[in-house]
Amino acid sequence: MTEQTELRPLKRSIPPDLQERVEDIQIKVSRTTVIGPPDDLDDRKRRWLITHMAHFTAFDDSCDSSALLGIIINIDRFPKDVQHDAGQIRYTIRNPWAHCDFSEWDAVKCADSFQLMGQLVQHLCLSNREEHRILGELNKWATNGQNFLSGTLLGLEIVDEMRQQTHVLSEYVQTLCTEADSQFIKVQKELREFENGLMEVLERIRNLENVGEKSIRYIKQIVRFLSIRE
Repeated sequence: MTEQTELRPLKRSIPPDLQERVEDIQIKVSRTTVIGPPDDLDDRKRRWLITHMAHFTAFDDSCDSSALLGIIINIDRFPKDVQHDAGQIRYTIRNPWAHCDFSEWDAVKCADSFQLMGQLVQHLCLSNREEHRILGELNKWATNGQNFLSGTLLGLEIVDEMRQQTHVLSEYVQTLCTEADSQFIKVQKELREFENGLMEVLERIRNLENVGEKSIRYIKQIVRFLSIRE
């Protein structure tokens, strides 16, 4: 702090925007009825923290993708384009997908959704390596997901990964649902049927690979036989 050399009042050093925030908080505090023990001062002070002053040290299962996007939207230290992308993803992708009407999710909506998620990744200004890794994953699932829905042949690894992820999701639904919750039970049943269907596809691909390997060995034997005769 600069040493005072003259006998005059110190000038205010609070920036105007912060002064407005302080005055707004003072007005709100004056209108607020305090509830709780009188010595609970720390909890009352936390209510008026500016969003970028909060420290997030851990996340539990309650911090799902919607809550995480909400954090980005409401913390004013994130750039405006990042907050805009997060808001669009939350309200046009995440929330509709959580209460999914499959008739609305056509090829165009799926493509637009992956494009918007890729846009958010680019606006986050990650390292080149991390950005390319995440965009690669998005592009992989954008392509393979569309191929799967259109009936295009998929590789063994992709089908097996989809089966594993579906199984994990089914187990997670099981931890949430109760016998009285018919909606969760319906979702789990659909996931189990989908997983069984993937298992059948996986087995067919393996059988085709085995047939292909046997055919290649047979062709090689014929080629060797013909070369010997020549």
